[in-house]
Amino acid sequence: MNQYLVMAAAEKLAAIQPVETYFGAIRGSGNLNEALSFLSRSGGEPPRSGGEIAN
Repeated sequence: MNQYLVMAAAEKLAAIQPVETYFGAIRGSGNLNEALSFLSRSGGEPPRSGGEIAN
């Protein structure tokens, strides 16, 4: 059981490290005003018929 937990922790760390490297590299390179402008823009076309998500 102990070996299983050690292996699970090692795999989790191996998965997290590349993500932290990626986000560390792009941190601070964004433009807040441009992002807010993008998020507040009006939409283009209305949703098309048949594009609904089935329940």
